[in-house]
Amino acid sequence: MHTAPSESPTVAEAGDLWIAACEANGLERATIANYRQHLRLHIVPSLGRLKLAQLSVPLIREFEDDLRVGELDGKPRSAPMVKRVVVSLGSLIADAQERGLVAQNVVRSLRAHRKRGKERQAAKRQKGKLKVGVEIPTPTEVKTMIAHLDGKWRPLLLTAIFTGLRASELRGLRWADVNLKRAELHVRQRADRYQVIGKPKSEAGERTVPLPPIVVNTLREWKAACPSTEQDLCFPTAIHYRAGRPGGGP
Repeated sequence: MHTAPSESPTVAEAGDLWIAACEANGLERATIANYRQHLRLHIVPSLGRLKLAQLSVPLIREFEDDLRVGELDGKPRSAPMVKRVVVSLGSLIADAQERGLVAQNVVRSLRAHRKRGKERQAAKRQKGKLKVGVEIPTPTEVKTMIAHLDGKWRPLLLTAIFTGLRASELRGLRWADVNLKRAELHVRQRADRYQVIGKPKSEAGERTVPLPPIVVNTLREWKAACPSTEQDLCFPTAIHYRAGRPGGGP
């Protein structure tokens, strides 16, 4: 299908349509906020005035390079950020393609090309594993943190350290899902940063996690002092507290 340049919207106009579609489809508020940020800070300043029909694979490659070195504003973007922004751009173009506003999704063409041969192997090598002591703390650093944990933050941080739960899973954790006798907890819900509670993002997100003795003992003590909430949360904030129960949760 050919789309005449005169009939093609600009990237900025297509971005507005894409965000409206995300909202209509009920995407999470935090996800839409990230998409808006990608548009406002990265995509529109560089490509916003261009027509969708003007986009090409070489132009997207140049856009990636410009983000990486900070060509537009002097602020280089990290490799993960560049990847996320380009993925958002690809979703924007896919939405426009479904509307008949553009014939080709050049971002997907770029990805397809990269999945072949030595470039794919090089990308895997570059991605590598998380570096202990750089991206994640060393065992010694973890032990030091544990030794200095006290006060109301100790239960939350110990649970985070020994279970590996995501921030949203910790926010949504309920006492009903913590079995101290069996030394395990069950991840059955999450709470985003806007306090909206829902199911984990995938089926694999629902899981059972074992608890070591230090976490079991700490949670047992914290349960006795934890403020009562309508949501039965293990780590409530002030907005969750039920009147008539003292306490100051994390």
